[in-house]
Amino acid sequence: MSMMHFVINDTQKKTTESAPVKISISRMQKALAAERFRMPEGLSREEKRQHILNAAKGK
Repeated sequence: MSMMHFVINDTQKKTTESAPVKISISRMQKALAAERFRMPEGLSREEKRQHILNAAKGK
C-alpha cells in the first residue's frame, strides 16, 4: 500500500499540517476505471433517489 501526505489547512488557526494517509493505488485505479453516471439537472429529491436506484440495478 502506498503512503501519501495530504496538507491540511486550518484557516481559523492559520496553520498548515501534513497528515499521512494510506491509499491503495490498485483500489484507486479500479475506482477511476469504473463506470460513471451523470445526475440529470432539475430532478426532485424523489427523482434523484429513483435515478440512483435505477443506476444501481443497471437500468
